[in-house]
Amino acid sequence: MFSVHMMHSSPMYFIGPGQTTGGLRGCQNRLTDIMDCFFIAHPKSGGKEGEESNRIMYYYPKTDSIDKQTEITGFAEAVVNFTDNFVSVPTADKSKLTEEIPFRDVVTAKTVHVYIMVEEAQFMIGLIMNKKAAQDMDYTLFSPSLRAILIKAHTMFKLFFGNFTEFHKNDVTQFKDRIEYFFSRYLSVLRVYNMPLLDYFSGVIFLRLEDSALFCDIDAFTTELTEQIPAVDKLIFLYQESLLYYTVPKKDLPALFHYLSHNLLPMSLRTELEPSSVLSRPTGHQGKFVTGPREYSTDEPIDGKDALPTVYLSEDEESQTLNKYHLVAYRSLNATVCMFVKGDVTVSRHLMRDIEGCLGTELPHLASSIAEATNKHQSEGTRSDMDFHYIYFNPSSLSLRTTFLDVCTAGGPPPIPPNIHKVACTSFEKLMDEKEEFGECCVKSESDWWIFLKKANGRSLILFLPPSSVNAFTEIHIKVQSIIKTYFQSIFLI
Repeated sequence: MFSVHMMHSSPMYFIGPGQTTGGLRGCQNRLTDIMDCFFIAHPKSGGKEGEESNRIMYYYPKTDSIDKQTEITGFAEAVVNFTDNFVSVPTADKSKLTEEIPFRDVVTAKTVHVYIMVEEAQFMIGLIMNKKAAQDMDYTLFSPSLRAILIKAHTMFKLFFGNFTEFHKNDVTQFKDRIEYFFSRYLSVLRVYNMPLLDYFSGVIFLRLEDSALFCDIDAFTTELTEQIPAVDKLIFLYQESLLYYTVPKKDLPALFHYLSHNLLPMSLRTELEPSSVLSRPTGHQGKFVTGPREYSTDEPIDGKDALPTVYLSEDEESQTLNKYHLVAYRSLNATVCMFVKGDVTVSRHLMRDIEGCLGTELPHLASSIAEATNKHQSEGTRSDMDFHYIYFNPSSLSLRTTFLDVCTAGGPPPIPPNIHKVACTSFEKLMDEKEEFGECCVKSESDWWIFLKKANGRSLILFLPPSSVNAFTEIHIKVQSIIKTYFQSIFLI
């Protein structure tokens, strides 16, 4: 049975009111500040006359009357049912990362509505954005990004609790309790990027390693770990908050990476500053477990508040089946290994000692080598001379690179005007065909910013060039080619 007092053993323990999802407040807005409402509906539950409100599984804000909630979800259902007569939803391409999710967009004078239908269209997730609030916050309302935000919200819930359908089928009341528990916390900390394309791509930040021998060392290290500890079925290797290596299904990676880098690791770093956070571990080990009990030198059962978090991962890339896993995370010198043990395997304190015996001496050495390679790469300074912004996304690897995060922290090029966000989103949507593997276009804004969009083998590169003495198209084209050759030579061929 689900009970709130046991949530210390759930990953949701790290997501709660007052906690931020990362330290990038300067380039993000809180979603609840610019939206009118968010809801989850199950249309079949409200199919009978007089029972329409039963379709509402979750609704925010709670201050709206039940009549208003029923009216809004009813309008969404009507839009979907009416447009089903005119919209042909194409069959999903199995070669793509995820199945195609049906959606509907509605734009009114004051709002933007986005609805997605999930889990064989049995459930509807809806978001209504307030145009004036978005304008006041300099946020561009870009429907594809809003759809991506809804899809991610659904994926995050599945990561922690599994599919909607199974819970709803077993116990509607329990299902409502779970989504209430999850989304009341998730929405309270959810932030969206001022540059909507970052949410649209929903990529993963990989750590760039120029040293191929070091990457081979990481591969050998993880292989040895799984051989010595067979209980470890899948794993993720991170350095600081960037990804280095993973064996989880790629379709699970964006949500899992977001949780680890934005919630679990920042929370663990915060507790490291507390004297009481020192764990019992063998002398000489420089690491610590991020999840699980603080004391594991005994053989007492692991339960209650010491229980390990659980997550649900896909069986494979094609399957929609989710399997339960225990999450065991171990950190040393900025390197974190997240290990996933199948739910039917008991994670004991003895197993944790075995894991530390395997990681305790080898991981610090590997982390030191990564730090040395990273510091060397950073000292070469490839960004200090940049006079432009860029976004790069590779859908095959899910790799996302951008200068927009540098603006949020320190250094990097100066920020671009908010109106350029809209120009970039519109240009990307209208001029870059999603089905085409190759494409290229260049747009000049009224404020003399140039936006260059290039797609090659499905990989997207968007350059933002500030106003300068170079204004002719031929000169801009030459500058763009120079930028690609200097900074993106390994990605695109000129």
